[in-house]
Amino acid sequence: MDFMQDMIANLDIEGGGHSMCKGRAFAFKEIMLFSAAIISMWEIDPVDDGEWKMPRHRKATAVYNTDDSTRVWIKQRKLPVPAA
Repeated sequence: MDFMQDMIANLDIEGGGHSMCKGRAFAFKEIMLFSAAIISMWEIDPVDDGEWKMPRHRKATAVYNTDDSTRVWIKQRKLPVPAA
């Protein structure tokens, strides 16, 4: 692995040492909970012929990003109702 890839792989957005973010675990769990709620409660499908387009990787930012819009259909999932 070259220097830049190694540096990106080891990014720590919460800081380090005595300045490390005290709420980082809570923030991570909150994001995971919100994401799980959205995924489990809503059906999300791409508008264009049912095919997801994977965005290109921008190495300088260590994220996947796209310049074009991603259009989706969102509808509430029909959850099974437990028998009484």
